[in-house]
Amino acid sequence: MSRYHYKLREDLISMELVNPELHSHYREEMEKMFTQEIIGIRRFGLWAKDLFLLLFGSALLWNALFNQLISLPTLGRWLWGLSGIFTLGIALLELRMVWNKKMDLRKDSKFFALVGSSGMTVIAFSIILVAFLMRDLQSSVILIPIALLAIIIGILISVDNRVQQAELNTREKLLEIEYRLAALDERLQGGKAGKD
Repeated sequence: MSRYHYKLREDLISMELVNPELHSHYREEMEKMFTQEIIGIRRFGLWAKDLFLLLFGSALLWNALFNQLISLPTLGRWLWGLSGIFTLGIALLELRMVWNKKMDLRKDSKFFALVGSSGMTVIAFSIILVAFLMRDLQSSVILIPIALLAIIIGILISVDNRVQQAELNTREKLLEIEYRLAALDERLQGGKAGKD
């Protein structure tokens, strides 16, 4: 749909007579549909997962920066540090969401999918870079499939988000149709009452 047609559609919809009670009910239903409460066992599970991710990311970052006992090449340390920063970032973002006790299915899931897929892609290309710079064929044979797996996981995260967003768009359009049918029915009932 072109921008002109979209604007024309929105202008025509805004000129339509709206029952304030129906419109507020429609907005409430939209809010319920796009907001998911995080309570009970799910909240506990997210707390536990995020605390584990915080510890794991901190351990990765600590080992990359300060632990000289682990014999890693410099590029391997960079990769560990990058993975630690990525893990800490995801954990902190999810902790914010759990703290608020609700998730906006439209915004938060898009953001997590963007961060997840781009983070997996960055990690995959870092692994590939490390494999090529090590110039060791045996290590490359091990690292390249891991990088490909990370790319596939990033693609799956993105595809899953697209499917969820398409489902939300469909539910939104169905709710809009229900709202319009209810408004049309109300107008028709008002017209019949006026004729009687």
